[in-house]
Amino acid sequence: MIIPWFTGERTPDIPQAAPVFFGFGLEDFTPEATARPLLEGHVLNLYHGFQRMPVSPHEIRLTGGLSQSESWCQAIADIFEAETVPVRGEGAALGAAIHAAWVWNRENGREISLEELTGRFVTMEESRRKRPDAGTRDVFRDLKRLYSDLVDRLTPSSGKNIFRLRAGLLPPD
Repeated sequence: MIIPWFTGERTPDIPQAAPVFFGFGLEDFTPEATARPLLEGHVLNLYHGFQRMPVSPHEIRLTGGLSQSESWCQAIADIFEAETVPVRGEGAALGAAIHAAWVWNRENGREISLEELTGRFVTMEESRRKRPDAGTRDVFRDLKRLYSDLVDRLTPSSGKNIFRLRAGLLPPD
């Protein structure tokens, strides 16, 4: 497992955080052996932060460059235990445009729902929809528990911040 805190972390708030490689043996430091834990580590990190929100998604719509990766889409489906489906086109720009249209309409006295706006413009790549793999559900639930336990142990408590100590040992920039 890789905890992917390469440039610090915001959730939890540990600006000095660094990545943690857990469970690796000498033979595991190959591109093949690190690719999957790196991908899963990023998704587990998203999931860990997401758990603080009072929602339980059944479908997650994916945008951006990584939404083109079948492995990324499947990992999100498996870890979040929700279907994933990529949005066709440039989802971030489209989302900003839809939000701007919604705000403009409201400011000009026209009530319009986000659903009404998205229904006209957002198209899903249904052929790339992923469903959680029931055969790996228990494995991913164990991975989520392990990830959460590791994060809890790495999170500063009682004033002890191992990452601050590490930062103090590094030469100045």
